[in-house]
Amino acid sequence: MKKSARILITLIWTLLVFGIYYWAHKPVSAELVLPSLSPLVDILASLLLISLCGALGRSLVKGESLAPLERFSLQAALGAGMIATLWLLVGLVGGYIPWLEWVWLITGLVIFHRSLRAWWMDLSSIIPLWNRAGAIEKFLASASAVLISIQLLLAFAPPTRWDALAYHLELPHLYLQAGRLVFVPYNLFWGNPQLGEMLFTLSMGLFRLQTAAVFSVLFGAVWLLGLLGFTARWSAELLGWDEKMSARCAWAACMALLAGFTIRHQFSWSYVDILAAPMGLGLLICVFEWLKTRKNSWLNWAGVFLGLAVAVKYPSALLGLAVYLVVLWKIRPLRSSVRIVLCSGIISILVFSPWLFKNLLFTGNPFFPYLIPTYWASALRVQAASLATGSDIPLLGNLVFPFASVLMGGENGLWFGTEVGVVVLWMGVVGWWLYLRKVEGKIMTLALFFVWAMAAAVSTVLWQFQQTRIYFGLLPILGLLAGTGWGLFQSWTFHGIRLRRLLGALFIFVAILACWQDSIELVSLSPLQPAMGIQSNETFLENNLGWYAAAMKSLQDLPAGSRVIMLWEPRGLYAPANVQPDVWIDTWRVAFWTYHTPEKILDSWRSQGFTHILVYQTGVDMIRPGDRLVGPDGWLAFDHLLGSLPQPVSYGKVYDLYSIPAQ
Repeated sequence: MKKSARILITLIWTLLVFGIYYWAHKPVSAELVLPSLSPLVDILASLLLISLCGALGRSLVKGESLAPLERFSLQAALGAGMIATLWLLVGLVGGYIPWLEWVWLITGLVIFHRSLRAWWMDLSSIIPLWNRAGAIEKFLASASAVLISIQLLLAFAPPTRWDALAYHLELPHLYLQAGRLVFVPYNLFWGNPQLGEMLFTLSMGLFRLQTAAVFSVLFGAVWLLGLLGFTARWSAELLGWDEKMSARCAWAACMALLAGFTIRHQFSWSYVDILAAPMGLGLLICVFEWLKTRKNSWLNWAGVFLGLAVAVKYPSALLGLAVYLVVLWKIRPLRSSVRIVLCSGIISILVFSPWLFKNLLFTGNPFFPYLIPTYWASALRVQAASLATGSDIPLLGNLVFPFASVLMGGENGLWFGTEVGVVVLWMGVVGWWLYLRKVEGKIMTLALFFVWAMAAAVSTVLWQFQQTRIYFGLLPILGLLAGTGWGLFQSWTFHGIRLRRLLGALFIFVAILACWQDSIELVSLSPLQPAMGIQSNETFLENNLGWYAAAMKSLQDLPAGSRVIMLWEPRGLYAPANVQPDVWIDTWRVAFWTYHTPEKILDSWRSQGFTHILVYQTGVDMIRPGDRLVGPDGWLAFDHLLGSLPQPVSYGKVYDLYSIPAQ
């Protein structure tokens, strides 16, 4: 028999055996095949989008003088900012079309393919940093990888976090439904700059809701790699430490931030606050490089990153303010420093201006909903929203904000609404002392002082400024300081005991606790069950959102033409399109202030086409006892209005659905 015939028979036999075996022993049922591939598509779509960001950023800034990982992160952040701004403009002309997004993505990767390859090549520089690290730092690096991996697994599940359901993902969801950027008058968060939401809109349009969270996790990993290179380089250049010491500082810096529960979990929560951090890092890299080289182009690029950081969160402007004030203070001649600061500042305003134009176009107020009263946001309404939820943080807590926000800050109703972890304070103070006499240290000190002043002073009037998360554009400062603080202890001894070993054991303990905490959450939530199709998304949401999921599902069964207004329930994601959530938790307050009587309020809602009212009773029970704005008359009117309606449909005594009788 000829050799070719034997090969052909062997191949046929192989196909036959394997085909019959796996036909009889199906490893995966047919209905699970596509769902189980969904996480892979999430990762693929996110990596392609991040690759385009990196390639575009590299084509704009070569950054040959930067450390490779610094450059890697800076270019990705710059590209992401440019793409997000472009996506705003695309939305204005109705370009949110999923298949078209893929066309643009692939076309962009082809156009920038040379930059793409060079951008990915910079990632290889992580190997020497690993090799220079000690055993403690390698453990911290491994723990960091575990924490990021857990966040990636959590990202595969349908989102359930409060702010994501109210606006971070709800707004992109509405845009994609409409195929364009639309004005959402009842959601006043629409007026905030939405660079992060644009990135979520783009990533969700590529595949599904969870892709936004996966993108956030992977983009967060790119930022941490940039922090790694940034800390390694500048701890060496500014403090004169050798490569081995600077590598140890770099790995400690990453773990210092990941030790913060809120910081690492914002990746998978699809919260945009954390997206300010890559922009803040880009700004610091450019400023430090300008201080070293005095090439004004770097300060101009710092202006670009400042505009992008503010386009994520307004308070990121504090970092830019610190930079410009120190430049004016320390750099001579004064005329020259004024000129370059003005140039950089104008660039930052131009980069930020599309978000002002968006507000101006739809509402007539570039700072909507703030400063200038409009039909949708009166001055009284905006002021009341800031006063409605009082803070239980005492004045002393605000005065010692840097310490109280770390030691007492936490999620789920704890002070400051954010847990940043103990390491940033523990090691950060030591690192701050080392940099204090450097110009770079003065910039970081002034930026942190501005945050302190904002939290201590402004928050007494506007409680929102107590939330540490809104200052996440300054996280790279905390990372650098904490990493450098770790480096100081490397050679210290106490009675023959090396502090590196003693404090290293404590640092490892912190890392283990973080991994343990997240592992428990991973097992508890079981995100892989819906991700792999083992559990339906509906069941997962019911298990994790309680009666909210059941109530939203039931609203889909209302008769055609129904329209629902929700009271004290700000979340809108998973609700049908005919439902209007109470995003600022002030629908009843505004209605009572405007119409005064239950009869007129009902007439107003009827005229707007509402046929049902969904009352979140848990929200009422939470707000009513301490309410300072509606007052007794307002609550009596509320009770009278509900009493005049037909008996409601109750969902676990958590939600009550009332029908509004036709006149």
